[in-house]
Amino acid sequence: MRRNRVFLLLLGAAILLVALGACQPAEPEIITQIETQEVVVVETQEVKVNVPVEFVMESERLAAVKSNGVLRCGVNSGVPGFGFLNEAGEFVGFDTDFCRALAVAIFGEPSVEFRPLTAAERFTALQTGEIDVLIRNTTWTFSRDVELGTDFGTTTFYDGQGMMVRRDSGFDTLADMDGATVSQLAGLRTTMAVPTDHKILPETMSKEPLGPVWAQGDQQWGDLVRWVTNGLIIAEEKGITSANVAEIAEGSPTDPEVSRLLGLEGEFGALLGLAPDFMVDVISAVGNYGEIYERHLGPDGTDIPRAGSFNALARDGGVLYAPPWR
Repeated sequence: MRRNRVFLLLLGAAILLVALGACQPAEPEIITQIETQEVVVVETQEVKVNVPVEFVMESERLAAVKSNGVLRCGVNSGVPGFGFLNEAGEFVGFDTDFCRALAVAIFGEPSVEFRPLTAAERFTALQTGEIDVLIRNTTWTFSRDVELGTDFGTTTFYDGQGMMVRRDSGFDTLADMDGATVSQLAGLRTTMAVPTDHKILPETMSKEPLGPVWAQGDQQWGDLVRWVTNGLIIAEEKGITSANVAEIAEGSPTDPEVSRLLGLEGEFGALLGLAPDFMVDVISAVGNYGEIYERHLGPDGTDIPRAGSFNALARDGGVLYAPPWR
């Protein structure tokens, strides 16, 4: 009986709890609604479009040169091979031919007024406008480029300071000259009585990149000078010479760069304020870079070996090459 009482008590407590639970207010049902939206991810890529810029030739220097009817080119008159006044009173040399090339590009003929300048005069002549361009074995350096208000074009000759000795001196390298007294080079080998009695030692003591120079402030004039020079280098790379340029221009070149160089394709001449086929005239008049070099610096000139030097074309182991004509 006691167990039954306990059971009844427990059962009663359970019923009470249920009853109490039934009297409690129901807890609200919480429904969480999550709205979803499909998002489409689109990968985008920035597209850069080269938009042609309307070009108007505004070179004051080119306008002045055309008005004068002649290119005033600062040169050297005393360095055989580069700039020299020969017995006939004519300016000849590697540098002077680049003056002629520039004049031919502008006028179709070598209308050049050569202005012989000393090393001390050359930059002043540019700054005062006495000359239009300086092509006078002038080294491109930081201070000249930045401080003197000048711009340098394509390097036409990679030079370097060296030493020349008599062949019978016993000196074969600079190290052999340790303790020797060195004075300023009195003359160039080609002007000596017996040039073959002298030799230039192989070491170079400095970097001397030479090329055309013009006054800052006329970017379009600089472009003209630079690309006439580049065109002569490209002509050699492509095998275009003074002897075959006319024939190639009259044909249908399969090389698109040759077509562009000779004015058969594109508007490259117009961009410089020149005739479309200006490089045909230039190459016909002075030849390509290699022809100019051979004529003045080759074995029949001052005999400066090109093979194996920086002045060889890049394809031949040198550093000489031009940006693409496109």
